[in-house]
Amino acid sequence: MKRSLASQRIAVVPVFLLMVLMIIGCAGAEKMEKQISGKWQQPENKQVVAINLATESKSISIGEKTYPATIEKVDEGAFTVSLKVKTESGPEETWTLRQVWNDNGSDFKLVFSHNGAQETLVHNMQS
Repeated sequence: MKRSLASQRIAVVPVFLLMVLMIIGCAGAEKMEKQISGKWQQPENKQVVAINLATESKSISIGEKTYPATIEKVDEGAFTVSLKVKTESGPEETWTLRQVWNDNGSDFKLVFSHNGAQETLVHNMQS
């Protein structure tokens, strides 16, 4: 009986550790989605880009146009989120958002790749 109880404990420990690791992994992805979500601005033309990845209805708004989005992949090691975005031209496109952190890690800019272009976005202080 004692041996059986010890065997059960040994079996429960790896399962518990796996659950904890899965929760931590999922929490990191959600954290990046929340970090990226908000109002951003293109410094050159001051156009506002609103990114909404932290709620169920995900989207990116550029100026007055809103594009529904689906998260395709979150790569925390590369600080990148890949999205499938529905555009008015028809087929879905892959757009990417990459965090570029400053030297002390206190803030970041976004490199936004879409429609064959790449631009840098900064936090919109009016959000």
